[in-house]
Amino acid sequence: MEDQAGICKALLDRFKPDKIHIVAHSMGEAVGLLLAEKIGEMGSSFINVEGNLISEDCGPLSRKSISVSFEEFNAREFDELKSLVRMSRDKSSKLWLLWCEKSDSLAYYKTSRSLIECSKSGNLLKIFEKLKVNKAYIYGAKNSEMKIIDRLHTIRKIPISYSGHFCMIDNPKEFYSTIAEVLSNRRAQ
Repeated sequence: MEDQAGICKALLDRFKPDKIHIVAHSMGEAVGLLLAEKIGEMGSSFINVEGNLISEDCGPLSRKSISVSFEEFNAREFDELKSLVRMSRDKSSKLWLLWCEKSDSLAYYKTSRSLIECSKSGNLLKIFEKLKVNKAYIYGAKNSEMKIIDRLHTIRKIPISYSGHFCMIDNPKEFYSTIAEVLSNRRAQ
C-alpha cells in the first residue's frame, strides 16, 4: 500500500495540482489514506467508500489469498479465486473479475497482505480520524451492520440506498449525487 501511495504522490509531484479530492473505494482506500498523509494540506477532501479501516473490513478474498505462500497462491489459488467469481451472477463480481484478470498475481498477493497488515494495525482508522479535511464515509445500505460504522463516532456516515459494497454500480444516481454534495461541502462532517 505504501508503494502504491508513493507512486500516486510521484504523479502529483509531477503535475503539481493546487487541491486534491480523494475518493477511495475498498482496498484503494488504504492507498488513498496513505497518500492523504503524504500530501498534507494539499488535500481538500477525502471520501471513503467502504474502505478498509479495521481488520474486520478485510474480506474473504484478501484473507484467503494470503493464507498460503505466494508460490501456492500463484500456482493454484489465484485461478481458483477467479473461477469462484466467474460463477457468480452478481454484476459487481463481474467487475471485480475484470480487474482481477488484469492484475499481476504478485501485485495482488502483496497488496492483499499489505492491506490486512495496515487494517489490523489500526493505523488506517487513526489516519482517517485525524485528517483535517472535509471527509465522509459512504457505504451501501445493505452493509449497515459493518462494525466500522459504530467506530466512526465523529465522521459523517452516509448510506447509499439499495446498494452493497459496489454502491457506485448498484445505485449510481444516488452515489454520484452524494459525492458531489460532499465535495461541494454541503454534507461535510
